[in-house]
Amino acid sequence: MSDYRVRISVRNARLLRAIERAGHRPGAPFAAAAGISYYGALLPYINLTRSPLTPDGLLRECAWNLCDFLNASPSDLWSDAQLQPLETNHSSIDLDADSVQALACRTASADPLRLACHAQAGRIIQDALDSLTPREADVIRERFFVGSSLDEIAEKMEVTRERVRQIEGKALRKLRHESRIPQELAGIADVIGGGADD
Repeated sequence: MSDYRVRISVRNARLLRAIERAGHRPGAPFAAAAGISYYGALLPYINLTRSPLTPDGLLRECAWNLCDFLNASPSDLWSDAQLQPLETNHSSIDLDADSVQALACRTASADPLRLACHAQAGRIIQDALDSLTPREADVIRERFFVGSSLDEIAEKMEVTRERVRQIEGKALRKLRHESRIPQELAGIADVIGGGADD
């Protein structure tokens, strides 16, 4: 169960770096100094929700003002991909305490987006396992996360190899059945159970 909701925002790193290199902070005082509106121009440009181009493909006057003030070319402040506005520049994800700690205390080499995706995948897999009986979940964990063979699991569970194979098959069928699990879990069994014969 997740206890934290983390908001992920996408911002224009090129523009933010240019503002910081010029010795400013990206707020209303900077916008006023640059001669542009904070809410109407700077914030949408930072959040990538407004294109710096007019419908005719020309650079907007406020975008020119930014370039002049920062002594930068348009390509210094916006990549080609950033010329088209995003419909939304944020998303949220529910995480557990360990995942939040990993994001908050990441090292310089850690990739926060990769950590967030990894945490979300872990939550989805855990939700899928929670939809199984305890015995089925144990077999799936042993087979696909520990790497145990059917014989090893059979010995541990004190059942036959064939019985473990039956439990595994039933669990994978449950995971593949769309009515059994939420839409976001569809296909998880194909990822987990691909080519698992021995």
